[in-house]
Amino acid sequence: MPNSLNVLGLARKAGFIETGEEAAGIACRAGKARLLIVASDASDNARRRAEHFTAAGHVLRLDLTYTKAEVGGALGAGTPSMAALTDAGMAALFVQKLSVEFPGVYDAQLAVLEEKAARVQARKKEAAAHQRNVKMGKRRTKR
Repeated sequence: MPNSLNVLGLARKAGFIETGEEAAGIACRAGKARLLIVASDASDNARRRAEHFTAAGHVLRLDLTYTKAEVGGALGAGTPSMAALTDAGMAALFVQKLSVEFPGVYDAQLAVLEEKAARVQARKKEAAAHQRNVKMGKRRTKR
């Protein structure tokens, strides 16, 4: 099994992925999805729906070279035609592994996702600092 598909299995175990058209669509429209992946043998109707989901939620979409059976085997969840990754770091890792397997194909998407992941990390760090300031009081330097 390719390394990129192993990342999908890890995302499932961590709870960072929504599989299937309905669940992925809900995650996209709710603004929780960071990346929508579509299997290579997905139907035309599924591709059209994925296009609408990504437009509605401003989500990045990837058309994979893997089939529904390969994606489902990695996820352990039947044969989903699409899945939504809800964590920016996990999505960036997935696309990073894809860009290693298919050089030059996913480089633009990787840059976008790495930037999103960095912004999410910065916001988490700021939120933690804010909570620390609320709890302990802001430290002031002596002059």
